[in-house]
Amino acid sequence: MNSHIQNDPERLEMFRVRLDQHRTQVRQSLDQVRNEVQRLSVRWKDQQFQSFQTSVKRTVEKMDVFLESTRRQDAHLRELVEIGRQIGRDRLI
Repeated sequence: MNSHIQNDPERLEMFRVRLDQHRTQVRQSLDQVRNEVQRLSVRWKDQQFQSFQTSVKRTVEKMDVFLESTRRQDAHLRELVEIGRQIGRDRLI
């Protein structure tokens, strides 16, 4: 079995761009959730809210880790796209 995955660099670039767009959208949504929870905290002060707030905080922290991971992969994806394009150019020569 071949250990190299054959990829169309244009499709990989489209994936990279879409992943970046999704990351941006998720980041914006998480910021909105944080703001909404903060607004709720002004009036909702019982034990149930504390539990809810803690749960939201933990979930958002996990999402932040995921988003950072996908951000770090962007450079690797760019490299793979460039390698794929270079291989394609070399085949034309």
